[in-house]
Amino acid sequence: MWEKVYPSRIPFLFLTILYLFSAFYSSSSQEKCTLYSGLTVAFQRWGSPAAPIRVVALHGWLDNSNTWYEPNPNFQRSYPALFKSDVHILAVRNTLAPLLVGEGNIQILAIDFAGHGLSSHRPRDSHYPVVEHAADVVGFAEKMGWSTYCLLCHSMGVLIDSHFCYSNDTV
Repeated sequence: MWEKVYPSRIPFLFLTILYLFSAFYSSSSQEKCTLYSGLTVAFQRWGSPAAPIRVVALHGWLDNSNTWYEPNPNFQRSYPALFKSDVHILAVRNTLAPLLVGEGNIQILAIDFAGHGLSSHRPRDSHYPVVEHAADVVGFAEKMGWSTYCLLCHSMGVLIDSHFCYSNDTV
């Protein structure tokens, strides 16, 4: 009965389920580092470590570092029915990081915030305020040895970036 009422929603729901499980698939390598706070942060890397432009990519609400990843090139061939409507935008939007890296003068590190993707969770009695995420970005950059870098943000990442810029006098 549900298919008869909402037939156009089936591809959308299928893509949503694939997207929610995207934390377990990535075309770039998933790496981890432990911050000075003890939090383990998962991240993905694109570009050369020697690149002069360094970027930390911040994802949105209920998301992870796969916001920026390059999708499986076989995806469209495997699920052609999904590409017959406007729904396909969700499946192909995740190509920004590889496009930005392009010529090799940019390195992008996309992090999973605490409690997102493959990063560890905060202790049971703590919360996930923007202030803590902003501090994690600073700690992550310090751990990578970066003193200067750009922030690439989406959704919640923009809120974290705003707090980051407001609270840091070196920005």
